[in-house]
Amino acid sequence: HLSDIHCGRPFVELHMAAAEAMAEQAAESAPFDAIVVSGDLSQRARPAEFVQARAILDRLRVYAPTLVV
Repeated sequence: HLSDIHCGRPFVELHMAAAEAMAEQAAESAPFDAIVVSGDLSQRARPAEFVQARAILDRLRVYAPTLVV
């Protein structure tokens, strides 16, 4: 379960590193029954923020069905 990834400013390199670490952890720990992402996907609901969130979610979907709330 992941929560509140908040893409967008102040989404800094540290957050991208954390997203990369999540994908690596998923790869090492798979298989999962599901991955659940809840909370805020973006900071300010700007289109580019949702594009960034989608890229993170697409990386995770490789490892298990993903539910986003």
